[in-house]
Amino acid sequence: MITINVFILNMVMNAYVQLGKLENAIQVFDEMQGMGMNPFVSSYNTLITAYINQGLLTTAINLKLTMDKNGISPNAITYNTIIHGFCKEEKLHDAFKVFHEMKRENVNPNTVTYNTLSTACSQSG
Repeated sequence: MITINVFILNMVMNAYVQLGKLENAIQVFDEMQGMGMNPFVSSYNTLITAYINQGLLTTAINLKLTMDKNGISPNAITYNTIIHGFCKEEKLHDAFKVFHEMKRENVNPNTVTYNTLSTACSQSG
């Protein structure tokens, strides 16, 4: 018998996102919390990435704020994804604000962080 836990539900969320069924992934996320399970940072990152890919940057940022409020510390993936979202929308000033927040929160920027920012800067002229 399979025990339903956060790991299993994260896999289900990822599958829905891969299939382009964001609403279903959100429903699983909400049900996870309704069952008394606390989402992991990876749970939030799955939805943040999906929101960014759908062009829903504001929704992604709001979910990151919810993470903060719930005591879930964003990791490099969280920050890199939001930086990427700002870069996609050519909002480099905001991308760099997130970069500075990342450093202030002692989350180490990595190769993805620097590549995302340098590519965006080179494309902006």
